[in-house]
Amino acid sequence: MNKLLIVFTLFAAAGCAQSEARPDKAANLRMLAWDRNPAVEQVTEYRIYGNGRFVASVQSNSVQLPRGKTYFVTAVNMRGEGPQSSAIKL
Repeated sequence: MNKLLIVFTLFAAAGCAQSEARPDKAANLRMLAWDRNPAVEQVTEYRIYGNGRFVASVQSNSVQLPRGKTYFVTAVNMRGEGPQSSAIKL
C-alpha cells in the first residue's frame, strides 16, 4: 500500500436531524471528510480513531463525529491497515 495521505474537510452539522430525546446531540457533531485513496490501492474501509481509540469503520470518505476529541484515520485493504493520517481536533 502506498503512503496514505488524507486531506480533512470539516463541515458544521447544521443539516443533521436532531434527536427528540437529545436535541443538543446534532449540534455537538461535526462532519469529517477526506480524499479517497486511489482505486488501485483497493481500500475496503477507513478506520477512525478518537483520542487514540478505535471509534468506527466506514466505507465512505466521511463521517459525523462528536466534538472534543482528536481524530485520525487509516485506510485498510487486503494487505492490512495503512499508516495513520495527521490528527485533527474537532
